[in-house]
Amino acid sequence: AISATLNGGEGENDELVISLSAAGKFADAAISGFEKVTIAGDTATLTDATISGVSEYVLDGVNAGLVLRNATEDLTVTSLVGTTTGGQTMDFSGSSVALTWNVTANEDAVKASGAQALTPTIKAGAVSNVTINVGDYANVNTATDGNVVFGSCGLTGDLNINVGTESVGSSSKTVFTGYVKSQNEGEINITSYGDLSGLKLAAARATTLNIDDKYASAATDKVILDVKAATTIGIEAAKGFALANGSSFAKVENLTLTANAGKIEAASGGKLENIVSVSAAGSGSDSAVEIGALGRTGTTSEININATGLAGGFSTGDIIAPAGLTVTAGEMTGNLKLGSITAGNTIDIVGPSGSGSVTIGAIEASTAGSGDLSIVLANTGSGSIGNIGS
Repeated sequence: AISATLNGGEGENDELVISLSAAGKFADAAISGFEKVTIAGDTATLTDATISGVSEYVLDGVNAGLVLRNATEDLTVTSLVGTTTGGQTMDFSGSSVALTWNVTANEDAVKASGAQALTPTIKAGAVSNVTINVGDYANVNTATDGNVVFGSCGLTGDLNINVGTESVGSSSKTVFTGYVKSQNEGEINITSYGDLSGLKLAAARATTLNIDDKYASAATDKVILDVKAATTIGIEAAKGFALANGSSFAKVENLTLTANAGKIEAASGGKLENIVSVSAAGSGSDSAVEIGALGRTGTTSEININATGLAGGFSTGDIIAPAGLTVTAGEMTGNLKLGSITAGNTIDIVGPSGSGSVTIGAIEASTAGSGDLSIVLANTGSGSIGNIGS
């Protein structure tokens, strides 16, 4: 163990650099007066040190690490990455604070040699609010299930993930993928100009999920979103966006999907049994949205679906709506395709305008003799409806 008293004085930009050839433990160290602590080489354990006034910890090198359990001040940690693959270890167990994790790449080195993946391990089971900022040209792959874990059962806090910047955009080769687990109850917000393909987000207690995927590559970002408790979900995509198997939108009530170009494929989110409102839109010539089955027997809220634009079409799976169904697609320009419908009370469907067609599966009342059926196809190119029963 290393024992020392380190004081940076009264300056505003003092930096302490800890360079280790092997992991080191600072057992009785007192560190103060430094705004920045940089750890190079191997992992530094500062859990038992007395620390005050540090505004940022910097991990310099693929094997650098920081163990700082039971921290009492909010943490800002910056990982510096370059052209060598490796993992950085961060252990903030017992730290009931907010955490900001920044990933900064050496732009010139990456342009010359190509970015290699940073594969971190982060233990932060007591943190509340978490912000992840992945800088341009950085490649982050959290790799293995359980390697990056934030929060725990009973805690409330938000997770905010920002990947890349607008000034560089999709050409940055910025990547954020792998496995991230958030166990807190709260919002998750993701804004990305980089590649999210392969990301697995496990957030079983999140209440709200918002994704703004600005990655305008020709490829489709394909992700796993396991947010089974979220009641409000919004996804906006600049290009293609798809949910992979393992995704769950089981409790969503309000779903907003905006495909500015390409297709949002959300059918792998599973059956949306509690859905109340779906809003789907897209302004591009190939904009399209696909979702799975909606509703279940016994619900008391009407299902409302509103679709606009979507020249590439809008489709759903089968729909069960005991309290009624309203589909408003008069401002759609593409094709509307609905699965079989079982509904009580009123079924009110307005089809697309222009050349867009309507395809509807069998329609059946959930209670014999109940409700009204209204299907307006006055401005629709063509229509196809299955059997209508009661």
